[in-house]
Amino acid sequence: RLHAGKHVEGLATLCLRVLEGRAVCQEDVDDDVDFRSGEARRETPDDEDEDEEAELGVVVLEGCAELLPALVAVAGANAAAAFEPHFAALARRVQPSRPEGQRSVAYATLVEMVKALGASSAVARVAPVTLAGCIAEISRAHTAGLRRNCAYCA
Repeated sequence: RLHAGKHVEGLATLCLRVLEGRAVCQEDVDDDVDFRSGEARRETPDDEDEDEEAELGVVVLEGCAELLPALVAVAGANAAAAFEPHFAALARRVQPSRPEGQRSVAYATLVEMVKALGASSAVARVAPVTLAGCIAEISRAHTAGLRRNCAYCA
């Protein structure tokens, strides 16, 4: 269990909502944007609008990328099980169908969380899938940032 008195539990819950694409800030009632899939569901999608939506998705994820490793460090190794859903949500974010920016942030966040947590059952479950994905990404990534974060992860 997380330290509820120190707001770690509440912040971890909010981060999980963001990682799963369920946060209020990820809802766009005007454009019907689905940040969970990284795609917009519009009648006439515009490349510029799609780029902007992908960028906004990355900005929100970057906030979690800054916060989650600190939450893990504060909670400690005894609370590793509480972060299993976060690891699973990040593992879904590194799928090839996601925009490269989101994958890059997800890989970097995974690495920082593992560094903060150390060896645990949560890490052991996500590591094989994540490692295989990041090795494949190194050769197919279009951006230097994604290649760098995948190399860092490997």
